[in-house]
Amino acid sequence: MFRYAAYLKEVVAKARAEGKAEGIAEARAEAEARAEARAKGKAEGRVEERQLWLEWYNRKLAAEAKGESFDEPPPAEKEIDR
Repeated sequence: MFRYAAYLKEVVAKARAEGKAEGIAEARAEAEARAEARAKGKAEGRVEERQLWLEWYNRKLAAEAKGESFDEPPPAEKEIDR
């Protein structure tokens, strides 16, 4: 009976260790996925912001070429719907 109890303790300990390892691996994978998503979101945001500035700048150049005044504030001063 003593051998069975020792064996059972060993099996339980091994199962717990494997469970912890799996949990750590899953947590690490989730953290990496979140970091990748965050980086992708930041990159997309930079592209969108650059596009806003280019559009504004092109409108400014077009108005100046026509001799018109251009009083539209730059994108950084506008309210942006997000």
